[in-house]
Amino acid sequence: MELEDLHDVIDFVCNGSSMPSVKGVYLIGHSMGGGISIIQTAEDKRVKKLVTFASISAFGNLWPKEAEEQW
Repeated sequence: MELEDLHDVIDFVCNGSSMPSVKGVYLIGHSMGGGISIIQTAEDKRVKKLVTFASISAFGNLWPKEAEEQW
């Protein structure tokens, strides 16, 4: 869900109506946001630069599997 939200924000910024002549997006992420930013950067050519602070290295250990299934 966070990846979809970030993708929507990047779409909005790059469509020209909010910020004309955007040539690329820079992302900054901390902790879980850093992990989300890393994945988005790997998948989205519009992201030109990335800065992370204390980024997570895996998503599987953040919550129990039961909670993930419930979500």
